[in-house]
Formats: sequence, structure tokens, C-alpha cells
Amino acid sequence: MANRPDHRMSIADRAKQFSPFDALSGLEAALEKKRRELGFVEKNVLSEDAEEALNEKLISLRKGQKISVRHYSSGEYALTTGLVTAVDKLELFIKIDDEKIFFDDIDDILYE
Repeated sequence: MANRPDHRMSIADRAKQFSPFDALSGLEAALEKKRRELGFVEKNVLSEDAEEALNEKLISLRKGQKISVRHYSSGEYALTTGLVTAVDKLELFIKIDDEKIFFDDIDDILYE
């Protein structure tokens, strides 16, 4: 055993070898700060009750109905108002006038 060192490494020093390495330390914090400055917000996760209520509203939608939809788009919440021109239950989107809004992005539907 000629290559074995004379002293043993402490457990704490050995553990340091396996600690995560962040080559770009501070990057995640800087990105989060920039998102806040630009007005980006996290997408809300609906509660089970709110999701059920939204599903009921989606089921009752009809072409030609005037509604307002609060939905997540490009890092912020937008309110789109207009006439329902399509409800696609296979691809899971509605069209208000010419704007396609996916069910997953909808936060609430308000009837006019």
C-alpha cells in the first residue's frame, strides 16, 4: 500500500468533496429579481374547490356567449373579454374572438 496517505481525512473534510457546486452562484437570485422587476408572477395553483367550480363554468360555455376570462399569459395575468367563438374539449382550449386560451391557463371566468 505505497500510495496510501499517512493521515486520514476527517469526516467533515470528506463530506465537502460531495457538496453541490454552484458554478454561477447568485444566478438564480438575480433571475428572480429580474422577473419581479419585469412584473412576472408565478402561475396560481387552483384549490380543488376552485378547480371544480371552473370546470362547471367551462362545461356551460356556449358559442356566442359574452364572457371575461382571467388567464395566465407571458408571465402575468390578463383579462380577455369577448365572444366565445370555439370551445375545444379535445385540445382543451377556448377561443374568445381570435384569441386561443388553454384551459390550464384559465384562473376564472366571469359572465357578462
